[in-house]
Amino acid sequence: SAFYEGTDLTPWMDRLSVDLYRQTTDRLFNTYAILGPAPLLRLQTDSEDRQLTWGANLRAEMRLSDRSRTVVGLEYEDDRLTTDKFTLVPMSVTPVIRHDRAKITTFSVFAQHEIDLRPDLTFNLGGRWYDVSAKQRASVTNGEANPLASNGDSLGMFSTGLVWTPAE
Repeated sequence: SAFYEGTDLTPWMDRLSVDLYRQTTDRLFNTYAILGPAPLLRLQTDSEDRQLTWGANLRAEMRLSDRSRTVVGLEYEDDRLTTDKFTLVPMSVTPVIRHDRAKITTFSVFAQHEIDLRPDLTFNLGGRWYDVSAKQRASVTNGEANPLASNGDSLGMFSTGLVWTPAE
């Protein structure tokens, strides 16, 4: 990962931060259980997963006037998963072997602006828009290709508020 944070960069920009990162997560699960005296009454599952994540965040905190503060930013994350599964269930001699690869990408932009209306009253206005896209890139069970799926969603959200602070 790499991080940068600058403060008091200009008279109007209090803070600028940038984060870039990469993360790998490896998981291995093994289960073996004998459910009875017969050799066919065994349960075995093995799962090997690898997740690779890339991401970036950018955030700026600004003071555009003496009575206001503004935060703007964007976030991006790219997750990729590869998983291999082996399952042998009781009363079966043929295991189920599955391989899947998938990707999900998330992007969002946000902003919040607050204005001091009086020393004891602050107005807030904020919003966030995000876009999520998921795609199954491969899916194979016992050598046969499975149908692939994809999905996505985008949404904008907004909020306003008043904060009254009658005393310190």
